[in-house]
Amino acid sequence: MIQHTIRKHSLARRRLLLGFAWFSGVLLAGLRPALAAATLTKEMVTYKLESEGTQSCKDCIHFLKSRAPEKEDQCAVIQGGISPNGHCVVWAPRKPVEGC
Repeated sequence: MIQHTIRKHSLARRRLLLGFAWFSGVLLAGLRPALAAATLTKEMVTYKLESEGTQSCKDCIHFLKSRAPEKEDQCAVIQGGISPNGHCVVWAPRKPVEGC
């Protein structure tokens, strides 16, 4: 009798955990587009077309180089096109690639 009750509780717990995992996955998948669209304006990050020091966009972790020459480079944080020589307050250095 006790073994039957333990088995019943472990199945209920397992079902509850699987349901929670499924619900979390659905919730996160629904939020992903909203999070991706949460970019900042150039004014919010005090974006400048030319950097004043060594911290230029092309050396930033957020820099997204355009594959097409006719398209502007992009930033993962800022809305709109950017200059590779620009700078803003969310600048963060790229990690150096080891072994190159």
